[in-house]
Amino acid sequence: MDDIDYKKNIEKLERQVKNSLKLINQIRPIFYFLGFFSTFCFFLENVQNLQYLKNNISTISLVGISLLFGFLLFLYRENYRLGYGILEIIVGLLTIISLFENMNNQSRVLDIEVYVKLGGGLYIIVRGMDNVFKNIENKRIGIWLKNTYGIGKK
Repeated sequence: MDDIDYKKNIEKLERQVKNSLKLINQIRPIFYFLGFFSTFCFFLENVQNLQYLKNNISTISLVGISLLFGFLLFLYRENYRLGYGILEIIVGLLTIISLFENMNNQSRVLDIEVYVKLGGGLYIIVRGMDNVFKNIENKRIGIWLKNTYGIGKK
């Protein structure tokens, strides 16, 4: 009887370690992306770099670079949905935070730009939550969310 319990405990521990490693592998690319993104933002902070980009890179080239970067993010989302969802939530929150940080006393509450940016930030957060849920829907917490709040019921 002890051997059976021992084997069950070992199997349970192996499953837990496997799930933990899976989670780490999904979240790790977020840190790579954030490192790249913060380095890129630091580069753009320098006015000379912005002037260089404006003078030497055409709009069509920037669109091409954006499409390539978007495709790479799409591949990341398809392979690491949980990590991408967390990244989306972070970007949505940063969008909303930057909106309110950049508001000054002259900004009007009825300004359409405020609502568009706020709506965009909220939309990004909802998309992130959707990607996170699609990754966890068959796990214990996903099943609880589905039964309690009806999330994921079609």
